[in-house]
Amino acid sequence: MNVLIFKTVNEERTKHLLGNIDTLNNNVYIVMPENETSIYNGLGLGIHCIGTKGKYIDYKTIMEENRIPDIKFHEIWVPSPDLNNIYTYWEVYAVISELRYCKAYYKVIRKDEIVTYDLNKEIMFSRTHDLLVSVVKTYITLLYWFEKKVKGCK
Repeated sequence: MNVLIFKTVNEERTKHLLGNIDTLNNNVYIVMPENETSIYNGLGLGIHCIGTKGKYIDYKTIMEENRIPDIKFHEIWVPSPDLNNIYTYWEVYAVISELRYCKAYYKVIRKDEIVTYDLNKEIMFSRTHDLLVSVVKTYITLLYWFEKKVKGCK
């Protein structure tokens, strides 16, 4: 089984998460900054570290670097310290949207447990929210066009 993990939590939580996966029978890939790859390669867990030049996981850097292997992942994990942070990982979700995978999970890592949420079943935002965002974007575009073309502003 191919599992891709984005390192979106601190070292302690990441090690706790890796301690709960069978790395011998699974191909585990973890995306993290390059300067941290030596820490996880030295653990002897047999994981594949994918180092990125950027300090944080951002869509543009990861897609330009093209370091994530072009394989189908059975599971993709987005770890977090709290469920309330589910909406803060848009860059990671943008990268996930470009990958081939079966399931994507949001993992809340606490000291005593790891709680898993299926991202395909979670409601990120309502359709009303999406409609309002589209209306605002259209309004801003029309306003910009009006000022540039009609008023002659640059």
